[in-house]
Amino acid sequence: MTTDPSSRPPTAVVGATGTVGGLVLDELLARGVPVRALVRRPVDRLDRPGVDQVVADLGDPGALRTALDGTASALYVSPHAVDEERFAENLLASAEQTGTRIVFAGVHISRRTLAGRLQGLAFSWMLPSYRGKLRIGRRVEESRTRAVVLAPSNFFQNDEVFLPEIGAGLFPMPMRGVNRVDVRDLAELAARELVTPRLDPGTYPVAGPATLSGADCAAAWSRALGRDVAYVGDDDVAWRVAFAQRLHGRKHDDWVATGELLGARVVRMDREADATAALLGRPPRAYEAYVQEQAAVLATSAGDSR
Repeated sequence: MTTDPSSRPPTAVVGATGTVGGLVLDELLARGVPVRALVRRPVDRLDRPGVDQVVADLGDPGALRTALDGTASALYVSPHAVDEERFAENLLASAEQTGTRIVFAGVHISRRTLAGRLQGLAFSWMLPSYRGKLRIGRRVEESRTRAVVLAPSNFFQNDEVFLPEIGAGLFPMPMRGVNRVDVRDLAELAARELVTPRLDPGTYPVAGPATLSGADCAAAWSRALGRDVAYVGDDDVAWRVAFAQRLHGRKHDDWVATGELLGARVVRMDREADATAALLGRPPRAYEAYVQEQAAVLATSAGDSR
């Protein structure tokens, strides 16, 4: 007997206004699953059939417990915030009390193996500003929420922050070589685990099909747009100026730290890409296809502005 998805307990989404949370929310609604979006204040674009907006600040444990009460599962995406560790602790403690299963999408390197512990130590040394994020991932993994941690590589959709620069012929993100993944693949896996869990509690890297340099990305945009897009991620001034124009606060600082790392070393995830394909039951989406989609959006926007 098949259960009507709309009759199941609601699935909570923390971060529904963000890139990851918004796409997971779309995936859940497409499956007919009722969504409880935890928001700091009501948001017009979340006023949709199937979405119940509940005001619950991450700094308020009582409000979080009330918001999670009666939910079967919850997506958590940690915000770029000074208090990110306190917010995560509040959310996890509340989920433990309400019996809500957590699916966490974010930075994490599991330390349950020696290789993971060594990799985590190296990452902490190279990116000290991310130590709090690693502690959050470890707290999620060790929590009493039967948590699944989905740890993605670099998102294709990060390009969208810099569409004005790309449209002007410059690709500013520093990348010596890094695995890149489509957020939609992450969202598909997260929504599946929130609704019909298949994975044992633990950490699962989510990777795209290829390691791409900044020059590779610029070339893909050049082909899609039919005009030259130059890679300027090797120009320390150019990319920092672009980041300062498009990013603010803690998010700016986190992205700068990541840019410094990715501009200096290659980060491959070949085995993780194979594992992601197995989880999806298909190959991860290709960067070239994503760029073609975005180029069409840019062309439409340019036409509308004439």
